[in-house]
Amino acid sequence: KLYTTVQEEAGTEFTAPSAHFHSVKLARVAKGFVIGEENGDYLYLDPECKFTVWAYYHDGGEVALLSKSFKELLRTQKPL
Repeated sequence: KLYTTVQEEAGTEFTAPSAHFHSVKLARVAKGFVIGEENGDYLYLDPECKFTVWAYYHDGGEVALLSKSFKELLRTQKPL
């Protein structure tokens, strides 16, 4: 939520769109349930979209849909 708050204070309302990323309202991202982190980028579940799995890339403020569900994400992961 801290990253989205900083972006909102800078006058940004949506995440940064591009060819590979979605444009989503920052208020929606802030409501996400974080389930993991790597290098400051957050993996979260979106309660407003049937708990789909997303990544929030804090450096550029982009989000990307990773999976339609947490169960599907686990099925697609390779074992260590």
